[in-house]
Amino acid sequence: VVIDEIRDNTARAHHTLHIVSDHMCQMGIYYDILVKEADGVWRFKRRDFQITYDDKAQLPGKGYRTLPDSNYKDLPYP
Repeated sequence: VVIDEIRDNTARAHHTLHIVSDHMCQMGIYYDILVKEADGVWRFKRRDFQITYDDKAQLPGKGYRTLPDSNYKDLPYP
Protein backbone atom coordinates (compact mmCIF):
# COMPACT_ATOMS: atom_id res chain seq x y z
CA VAL A 1 0.00 0.00 0.00
CA VAL A 2 1.32 3.41 -0.96
CA ILE A 3 0.00 6.53 0.74
CA ASP A 4 0.16 9.18 -1.97
CA GLU A 5 -1.03 12.21 -0.04
CA ILE A 6 -2.41 13.17 3.37
CA ARG A 7 -4.34 16.40 3.89
CA ASP A 8 -5.87 16.96 7.30
CA ASN A 9 -8.14 13.94 7.84
CA THR A 10 -8.20 12.71 4.23
CA ALA A 11 -5.67 10.54 2.43
CA ARG A 12 -5.18 9.14 -1.06
CA ALA A 13 -3.61 5.70 -1.47
CA HIS A 14 -3.11 2.99 -4.05
CA HIS A 15 -1.95 -0.60 -4.16
CA THR A 16 -1.65 -3.40 -6.68
CA LEU A 17 -3.48 -6.69 -6.47
CA HIS A 18 -2.31 -9.87 -8.20
CA ILE A 19 -4.63 -12.88 -8.33
CA VAL A 20 -3.10 -16.10 -9.65
CA SER A 21 -4.65 -19.56 -9.76
CA ASP A 22 -4.18 -22.65 -11.89
CA HIS A 23 -6.62 -21.32 -14.48
CA MET A 24 -6.28 -17.53 -14.51
CA CYS A 25 -4.16 -14.48 -13.73
CA GLN A 26 -5.50 -11.02 -13.02
CA MET A 27 -3.79 -7.82 -11.95
CA GLY A 28 -5.19 -4.46 -11.05
CA ILE A 29 -4.75 -1.31 -9.02
CA TYR A 30 -6.91 -0.04 -6.18
CA TYR A 31 -7.23 3.74 -5.90
CA ASP A 32 -8.53 4.65 -2.45
CA ILE A 33 -9.66 7.69 -0.54
CA LEU A 34 -9.53 7.31 3.23
CA VAL A 35 -10.84 9.48 6.04
CA LYS A 36 -9.67 9.63 9.62
CA GLU A 37 -12.79 9.50 11.73
CA ALA A 38 -13.45 10.92 15.19
CA ASP A 39 -12.26 7.72 16.89
CA GLY A 40 -8.83 8.13 15.21
CA VAL A 41 -9.26 5.16 12.83
CA TRP A 42 -8.64 5.55 9.10
CA ARG A 43 -11.51 4.10 7.02
CA PHE A 44 -12.24 3.81 3.34
CA LYS A 45 -14.43 6.54 1.95
CA ARG A 46 -14.12 5.37 -1.66
CA ARG A 47 -12.45 2.45 -3.49
CA ASP A 48 -11.92 2.12 -7.20
CA PHE A 49 -10.42 -1.03 -8.74
CA GLN A 50 -9.00 -0.87 -12.26
CA ILE A 51 -8.08 -4.16 -13.97
CA THR A 52 -4.76 -3.83 -15.79
CA TYR A 53 -4.28 -7.45 -16.89
CA ASP A 54 -6.65 -10.39 -17.31
CA ASP A 55 -5.81 -13.85 -18.67
CA LYS A 56 -8.04 -16.92 -18.40
CA ALA A 57 -5.56 -19.35 -20.02
CA GLN A 58 -4.22 -22.41 -18.21
CA LEU A 59 -1.01 -21.31 -16.47
CA PRO A 60 2.11 -23.37 -17.18
CA GLY A 61 3.63 -23.14 -13.69
CA LYS A 62 2.99 -25.13 -10.51
CA GLY A 63 1.20 -23.84 -7.43
CA TYR A 64 2.80 -24.61 -4.06
CA ARG A 65 0.09 -23.45 -1.67
CA THR A 66 -3.62 -23.97 -1.37
CA LEU A 67 -5.36 -20.79 -0.32
CA PRO A 68 -6.80 -19.84 1.99
CA ASP A 69 -4.14 -21.30 4.24
CA SER A 70 -5.96 -23.24 6.95
CA ASN A 71 -3.04 -22.71 9.37
CA TYR A 72 -2.93 -18.92 9.18
CA LYS A 73 -4.50 -18.56 12.62
CA ASP A 74 -1.54 -20.45 14.10
CA LEU A 75 1.02 -17.96 12.76
CA PRO A 76 2.56 -15.68 15.41
CA TYR A 77 1.75 -11.99 15.43
CA PRO A 78 4.74 -9.76 14.59
